[in-house]
Amino acid sequence: MRLVLGKLLLSLLAAVPATASTSAPAAAPLAGREALVCYLSWHSPLGKLNGTRQWGRDAYRHRAESESGGVRNHPLPFDPGFDWPESAPKVGDPAYYDLQRAAARATQAQMGGAGFDGLLFDMLPMPDYDPGEELDEFNSPLAHFKTFLVWLEEAERNGMKVGLMPDIANQSGDYPQRRNPSVAEWTRILAGALDQTPDSPALWRIDGRP
Repeated sequence: MRLVLGKLLLSLLAAVPATASTSAPAAAPLAGREALVCYLSWHSPLGKLNGTRQWGRDAYRHRAESESGGVRNHPLPFDPGFDWPESAPKVGDPAYYDLQRAAARATQAQMGGAGFDGLLFDMLPMPDYDPGEELDEFNSPLAHFKTFLVWLEEAERNGMKVGLMPDIANQSGDYPQRRNPSVAEWTRILAGALDQTPDSPALWRIDGRP
């Protein structure tokens, strides 16, 4: 049995105060149970990346860039030796994925330290995805799918599990009025995501299936 907790910001249940007369022994952990956290792909430590078109094709929104003029926009304790760029790299450039890799490494370490076994990478469905065209940041079955692949690769090094979690609809910079994929679109989206997800030991599965 797997336990999925929360969406990004988790509310921890406070323990009921015990008295000397009513105190009960702590329950033993249940064998085979996993604790997973849902990670919202569009709220990156690199700044709010809601959808894809709002990134722009030449830059993405650094949360604190407008405040400081720099790229100190991450709340995570990154390695201070990391070579941060002076300006936001273009989405899809190798430097962009270097930042995503650093984010994955730091975030997964925090999740593992908090006792989670893995995470579910929540991504918005992209109904207009065309599997006949090359996979890129704007033609993908799920928004931020290439970032998911980076997180999956990092999970292999960090001993974590990462699972696909398609959201139920897309309301974003791509589809401001909200788009609910049809059955045919969902079939294309899910088939494309599964076809392009590597058979990684870090891929979270249920009964052997992603």
